[in-house]
Amino acid sequence: MWCPKCCGKSKVIGTVTDVKVKRFRRCLDCGYTFPTTEAIDNDEYWDEYAKKLLKDEQEEKNERKTYTQNGLFKEF
Repeated sequence: MWCPKCCGKSKVIGTVTDVKVKRFRRCLDCGYTFPTTEAIDNDEYWDEYAKKLLKDEQEEKNERKTYTQNGLFKEF
């Protein structure tokens, strides 16, 4: 990766992994430190899959709420 300040080469000095991967880099020439973010570039298939997953999860949550309100199911 190139430094945004001087266009020199940089190296990774730290990484934070979560939903996105955030890396901290330091320029080998000027010493400038900057963050970069790595994320998955989803195509149409994965976007639809994620929407369906979220919809199913929401429906399941609503069902549990209904059961609890009717006294048929109690969450712990």
